[in-house]
Amino acid sequence: MKSKLRATVVAGMVVQRKQNFLLVQELKGYDKGKWWLPSGQVDFGENPVCSAEREFFEETGYHARATAFLGVFSVRRLDREPKSPRHALRFIFTGELLDVKPRAKIDTAQARWFSRQEIRLLALRTKDLTEILDRYMEGVRYPLDVISHNEELR
Repeated sequence: MKSKLRATVVAGMVVQRKQNFLLVQELKGYDKGKWWLPSGQVDFGENPVCSAEREFFEETGYHARATAFLGVFSVRRLDREPKSPRHALRFIFTGELLDVKPRAKIDTAQARWFSRQEIRLLALRTKDLTEILDRYMEGVRYPLDVISHNEELR
């Protein structure tokens, strides 16, 4: 029998300032109080690049521009099964800040800058953040045009 469960498509962004990375703390739900990259679900019809930039602003109050594609990370949350299974396909981008200070109220508990050493001590939403930051620090980057987004009328 085929499962009716489907993966969620998420877009997020790694932004570094000096030696620190901007993370957000979950405000509510199962992961309340845990930290992760600013990210969220890609809306129907939305380009994942635009989604990452939108979510970054909504969750941090900073405008940022995606500069490169880091990769797709597939995460199945076994800690939530069998009651509330989750599987996310995360499109992760690198980005640069366009604001010096946050410009808007955020929809997370807080956004803060952390060093890699500090991140290792945090309660993280999922452990793949370490792999993502390792790839970032190794210089893995793909051009944004590897993400093709088309709207067709046939």
